[in-house]
Amino acid sequence: MKKAIRHIRAAFKFAVLLGWSAFLLPWALLSHLVPRGRAERGAWFTLIWARGAWRILGGRTELCGGEVPSGGGLLVSNHLSYLDIMVHAALLKVRFAPKIEMKNWPLVGLMTGINNPVWIDRRHRELAGSALNAMCDALRGNVPLLVYPEGTNGGGDALLPFKTTCFAAATEADAPIYPMLTRYLPAADGTPLPWVGNEGFLPHFWRVLGLKEIRCQVYIMPLVRPDRRGRKELTDHLRDEMAGQYRRWNEYA
Repeated sequence: MKKAIRHIRAAFKFAVLLGWSAFLLPWALLSHLVPRGRAERGAWFTLIWARGAWRILGGRTELCGGEVPSGGGLLVSNHLSYLDIMVHAALLKVRFAPKIEMKNWPLVGLMTGINNPVWIDRRHRELAGSALNAMCDALRGNVPLLVYPEGTNGGGDALLPFKTTCFAAATEADAPIYPMLTRYLPAADGTPLPWVGNEGFLPHFWRVLGLKEIRCQVYIMPLVRPDRRGRKELTDHLRDEMAGQYRRWNEYA
């Protein structure tokens, strides 16, 4: 009986999520056709969509630490799941710098594309320079750029090594850096909310849709300035600070 209820709940949420996305998509696409102010409008549409989608999923987010940052700059967070996109986009207007493979993800890929993101293609080293330039341009704008420097989903026990590209862009653009930490509280039925690829996307997403509630916490750390540090030094500094805070945060959970 419980299994049947979960499937019914998942089907209902999926239908509502599709309806919500279909309602916003035409307006977002029309807005995307106008170059002037595209980044700001894309971030606004993403914010509205994510807040609705997160509510439909039964998501609840608790903010810890400092205040949600405003203005341009670089936002960096640990990466646990595709759900991170909804969680973070529902908190504030942002642009994303996702891996290019996400373009083919159902629904999430489409709505991320409306965000006017800086797509990162790690399969071709010759594209690294253009990605760096695109990041620098984005960091000089009024909408913060959100990057997951681990480059892939972690299991939640500890932070993975950081890629350096986004920190090189922050150094070149002399942009403020806003570190964030994210974690999901255990689901009532034991469904693992961090998604590390051991289970296919669609089966995992269907299980998530069947949950009554999803609880997430986001910890906002103090702003960091590049201060003329090189990419390696800045990357190591940020990772050490975030990893230490993440460890302490989990110890007192």
